[in-house]
Amino acid sequence: AMAVFTALTVAVTTRPSLGLDARAFKIADDLRASWADSAAKILTTCGLIVVVGPAVVLGGVLLFRRRHTVRAAALLLGTGLEWVSVWITKQVVDRPRPPDPLVHTSGASYPSGHAANSVGWLALAIALCVVIPNRAGRIAVVCGGALLAVIVGLSRIYLRAHYASDVLAGEALAIAMYSL
Repeated sequence: AMAVFTALTVAVTTRPSLGLDARAFKIADDLRASWADSAAKILTTCGLIVVVGPAVVLGGVLLFRRRHTVRAAALLLGTGLEWVSVWITKQVVDRPRPPDPLVHTSGASYPSGHAANSVGWLALAIALCVVIPNRAGRIAVVCGGALLAVIVGLSRIYLRAHYASDVLAGEALAIAMYSL
């Protein structure tokens, strides 16, 4: 994951535009519909730290109470590392946002904080597997966490709030931080 993040960082800081970003916006424009705009605006909120953060904290508390201290600490520490590393990278790279976003945006575009934060749903799902009694339940929760992370990232591209490279970098950076 760190190799992907590093490669994307080099690419966005050395090239004026990436073909991946233009292709992703073209696909989003081809899919544009008012119902999809509304759905994307709802789904994108699942990447806000004020939404993901409390869920992760509650998961950490549950894990601490169930005596899964190391797992709880790793989840909470990973979330903190992810958040700090995203904001440091945003300050260093300072990539402008895409033009004509469909939602309010502010600050630097690279990497996507929403996409990075949404990986917290996957990390939470994986961490909670120790308290889910059956295999089917564990698989469902992990698939749900992964799907939510992917959908939030796609919503950011669809809404023109981020380039595809921002989203991929945010997710790769978050995975690397949780992996630590």
